[in-house]
Amino acid sequence: MGDRKRLLLIAVLGLVVIIGSSLLAANVYFGKHAGELKNLSIKVVYTDPYFYTPEGLAGYYIGLPMTYEVHITNNSRRTYKRLDVIAIQEYYESGTCDRFWYQYPRYVTYRKGEPLPDDSKQVWQNISLGPNKKIVLSGGYTPPLATCDGLDQTHVIIQHTNRGKVEAAIMYYEPECGVFCPPPPK
Repeated sequence: MGDRKRLLLIAVLGLVVIIGSSLLAANVYFGKHAGELKNLSIKVVYTDPYFYTPEGLAGYYIGLPMTYEVHITNNSRRTYKRLDVIAIQEYYESGTCDRFWYQYPRYVTYRKGEPLPDDSKQVWQNISLGPNKKIVLSGGYTPPLATCDGLDQTHVIIQHTNRGKVEAAIMYYEPECGVFCPPPPK
């Protein structure tokens, strides 16, 4: 085997080990739930925005509350039990911002998918959803002054808890389930 092929094999095996160990360390287990997702419709609806952007995105000022709902519709005859729904407010883009309104520090670099400052995660546990039913989960978050302005996203994860075990199978994972805009504070 040539040196180039050997190095490629080592790199691939190393990547497999890294990905496998990170999944085990995160205590996330994927079950056979892919077929269940086709029966669910999921969307984020932003409520009571202060304004809308020209593109039609909901706008919430940094330092003021933003509210949203996660709408989940079951389009099947089956009942879903033991669902955990997670919504995380994250940066939609990567970049550097000038927080002229909050100078500690003034210039900040952020990455796409990075959670917004403070407690930007909402969790609803042990949700049940009957056949042909819809559930609306209400959430809220107040972007603190340490938040960078620009587009942000609501990342939604739905997982099924397996009969009281610690492991959960992820059924739905959508970082860009919703997009909103927080400009600088007024």
